[in-house]
Amino acid sequence: MSDGERLLLFLLLIYLSGCIRWVDRRTVLFVSGFGRRWRTVVADYLWGNSSGRIFLLNPVPPLGFLFAFRLMPVSVSPKRIVAFNAQTVGNSGRPPQSERTAAIDPGTEFSREDSWLTVDGKPFCDMGDARTANRLAELLNGIKGSDEASREKAILGFWKERLDIRETKRQMRTALAACRPVRVACSWTFFALFVVVPVLSIRFGVGVAVLAGVVVELFSMPLICSLYYSCRKRHDPTFRTGLWGDLFKMILCPPNALRACDLIMERMSARLDALPLAALLLRGASRQAFLTDYLADLQTPKFPDHLPGAIRETCLWQNRTIVKAGTAVIPGLGRFVPAEDWGMAS
Repeated sequence: MSDGERLLLFLLLIYLSGCIRWVDRRTVLFVSGFGRRWRTVVADYLWGNSSGRIFLLNPVPPLGFLFAFRLMPVSVSPKRIVAFNAQTVGNSGRPPQSERTAAIDPGTEFSREDSWLTVDGKPFCDMGDARTANRLAELLNGIKGSDEASREKAILGFWKERLDIRETKRQMRTALAACRPVRVACSWTFFALFVVVPVLSIRFGVGVAVLAGVVVELFSMPLICSLYYSCRKRHDPTFRTGLWGDLFKMILCPPNALRACDLIMERMSARLDALPLAALLLRGASRQAFLTDYLADLQTPKFPDHLPGAIRETCLWQNRTIVKAGTAVIPGLGRFVPAEDWGMAS
């Protein structure tokens, strides 16, 4: 193997490492390898372990698309909020959950610190997304002085807003349009590094190829980082959360900056829910299977034996509300809902 071939192989391995995504037990990836047919990726034991799985995204930047959904790690009822979600995705079970409980009382103060929901200034649960944590804190502060009927109406409204298919479609289009300049820059950089540079190595030797690669990096890295920064700033009110860590990783390992579009799509789709995403993106048997399994899990969750009754009650109330809200705002969803029994499996 020549020096040029070794250099190309080294760059390729570094780049491919940036195409790997870890899918944990709270996450559903909606991926399209070539921008046409969509499918779901969830944690399973076949390609991972009890914590999750690895998944290789399409390594060619112009072709791969993804939306990432994460289960909300809390359950909310008119009486309380608990740091436990009874839902599961995939066959690897639930992730560890703290099972903290907080009553929704007039004297309780809910707020956000980065992506964490806090109760009376103390960390309660990491929501995984600062905007979701902020919206939930607003909801809880808004209902804590209301009667039970008003609380039920407000929580139902929260889920209708989250599951609204027209709003989901708007946010999807916004995300795709927002990352278009970044995608173009990443695509040209990919072409230069993995097509032009190898050709130069073969034609003129390793020295010329290395010089060309350095020039490409010096030009493209500031461009991609600046486009990423401006995109996050324009479309994400909490854009500073995690921003500098993302930019540091791009600068530290330039080939991984070519996956900046994936980071934007993951960040911007963090507030989207699996039900409207599945209704919009999946087709045929895959759509029917996902929605049927997802709704059946909502209706008959499998609780651990040790779980207190108050937490079970809160989870079931939230699950009923999700189904009620979903059937109200997602056309045709009702035909996937199983016969109503709302049992509790153990």
